[in-house]
Amino acid sequence: LELEGRLLADRLLELGAATEAEAAYRAVLARAPASPAARTGLARCLLATGRDRDAMKELATGLRDDPRCIELRLLAATWDETRGALAEAADHLAAILAVDNDH
Repeated sequence: LELEGRLLADRLLELGAATEAEAAYRAVLARAPASPAARTGLARCLLATGRDRDAMKELATGLRDDPRCIELRLLAATWDETRGALAEAADHLAAILAVDNDH
């Protein structure tokens, strides 16, 4: 069920239905709170709807649960770069390289 819910949420977000996607990601997280993919998707929804502070909380929660998650780190680095926090973005990228030296 987690995968099906996440795939639905991913598709909704691709279609620009961020509010509906948010609800779907939250439903997945209610069943699987440590899902890094659902946490990343929820953070993307929040960013898409201008709720940057809430997105950062979700990213922080996800990275606390799974500090080695490349997808979460990459979104955090991108968000930090966008807001001009280059040192923080570099820290996330360094953490990615520590996990996956091939990229």
